[in-house]
Amino acid sequence: MNIFTWHTLFTIDQIDNNVAFVEWNNESISVIHVDWLPEGAQEGNTMQLSLTPVRRSNCHFVQQDISRSVWIECNPQQNLYLPVSPPWSNLQGLVWTVTTIEKMGQKKNL
Repeated sequence: MNIFTWHTLFTIDQIDNNVAFVEWNNESISVIHVDWLPEGAQEGNTMQLSLTPVRRSNCHFVQQDISRSVWIECNPQQNLYLPVSPPWSNLQGLVWTVTTIEKMGQKKNL
């Protein structure tokens, strides 16, 4: 386990074609491409996005101005908007995982 790993939660509100409408744990809403979701993800799932800084990666942050929000640029996936970013976000390479935490209010055994 890496002590620098950062986590945030989001809930899938709706899936439509290749995009999902999600609500982040700070109540922000955004649209993400389904490539960011694990296979079998469904509407109503609560997901955890985990980001770990690394030296070299095809994924990195693109921070706009001095806001707390960032975009994750990660080829070949579509860019992902994060309404709140980890403290180490400046052009940092990263690896990411998205896991299902709960569905319809029932927690999974972790």
